[in-house]
Amino acid sequence: MLVIFILLFIVCFATMGIVRFLATQIIKNEKRALYFEIVGYIILAVSFGWNVVVHFTNEMSSGTDLYIINEKLNQMWYYNQNLVLAMDNNDFTKFHDYSHNAKKQWIYIEESTMLFREQEKIVGYISLGLLYLSGMLIACGRGHELLAKFFNLKKRH
Repeated sequence: MLVIFILLFIVCFATMGIVRFLATQIIKNEKRALYFEIVGYIILAVSFGWNVVVHFTNEMSSGTDLYIINEKLNQMWYYNQNLVLAMDNNDFTKFHDYSHNAKKQWIYIEESTMLFREQEKIVGYISLGLLYLSGMLIACGRGHELLAKFFNLKKRH
């Protein structure tokens, strides 16, 4: 819980620094406010498109989870079937080989989805970053007078 509060404090502190920097840039040249706002809206539009990618990634994730469960259940059924056959025939040499191959297959099932899990995290982080950046640019572009009053920034002559 403490880690969450520390991260929240860091994000708020960084946001205040970014807002102050953007406000300073806007006060130096007020045309920049319009540019920041336009760029913010463009990034927001890109973010909406990116959310489609996030949605498809989440759908693929649930499909991947079902695939993993299905493959692991298949492995357990085959393992149990071979165990029963080995016990009936009293021949455990083939069972030992199958057990070794089943362990390799089980590990492969997990490893084959690790890349997708990493991709899912990256797609989510990009989505959050785009929304955050667009919000910052739109807020600074739209409310430059309020930011100037809040931070007591004055235009240099």
